[in-house]
Amino acid sequence: MILILIRVAYRMFHSIVLAGTAGMLMTLDGFQLVLSRTSLLDIFLGLFVLASFAAMVLDRDHYRRRLLRALQYGYDPSGTPKAPRIVPWWLLVAGVLFGLACGVKWSALFFLPFFAALIAARRVQARRSAGIRGSFSTGLSATWAGACSASHWRASSTWPPWTGWFVTDTGYFRHYREANGLSEPPVLGALLNLMHYHDEAYGFHSGLTAHHPYQSWPWQWLLLGRPVSFYWPGGGGNCGAPSCAREILLLGTPVLWWSFLPALAALVWFGIARRDWRAYAIGAGVVAGLPPVVLLRGQGRPDDVLVPRAPGPCRS
Repeated sequence: MILILIRVAYRMFHSIVLAGTAGMLMTLDGFQLVLSRTSLLDIFLGLFVLASFAAMVLDRDHYRRRLLRALQYGYDPSGTPKAPRIVPWWLLVAGVLFGLACGVKWSALFFLPFFAALIAARRVQARRSAGIRGSFSTGLSATWAGACSASHWRASSTWPPWTGWFVTDTGYFRHYREANGLSEPPVLGALLNLMHYHDEAYGFHSGLTAHHPYQSWPWQWLLLGRPVSFYWPGGGGNCGAPSCAREILLLGTPVLWWSFLPALAALVWFGIARRDWRAYAIGAGVVAGLPPVVLLRGQGRPDDVLVPRAPGPCRS
């Protein structure tokens, strides 16, 4: 993720200093450190979402570069509203990476409408810059065609993260139908078991309304008001003292997180006053990440506190 962020920042700002600073900030963040060491689903979700965003940035440059080449080779945008045919290779790559993100965690789906709107805006703006007639309608049509192509790749790439579940017999609900006296054909049975897995996961999270004494509220998150305790084994006497305590705490680096609020305010200013496409691109990623946590935890629902427990359908 650090390498991808450096490349994305350099592609967007064309500054080695800014790209190196972005990578350094991610390297020094406590959230990134803890999640990467504990290997929860969130770190892989973040990896594929960031990689999908990087592919979208490359798609923007590729699309504008192809339009410019068409103009250089004699394409007349004033004569026809039909733009030159451009194969959206990087958009297809973004679809594959986004499908992998969806296969890791359901909350990736919340990024889909924001990323789609961002791609559509870029298509329209690129066609307007090229002087193509009817750039708004044709831009949306091109976005729709590219999105349909990418959606097929996204759907097919959602399943690879579940390979370990399919090829082994010890996955949760892997042989649910057989264990409950139902028929389980070789391929169809596994798919039906997986559908039951997702149904149970959805039922678990949609019905999770109990309060937790360690819960936090959405307004506290950027302020690090209530860090999440990943591990608290309790007291013990193995440290040379009568009572010992150790903990894994998901705590972001305060100086970075407390700087996010003025940085977000500056982002809004650049987007409105300067109409900078980079502000809209970064803002889309920020806003897209908020709905799942606000909707799922904004009504008194508990934070995830990792304690030893039996495995369950906690996939979303």
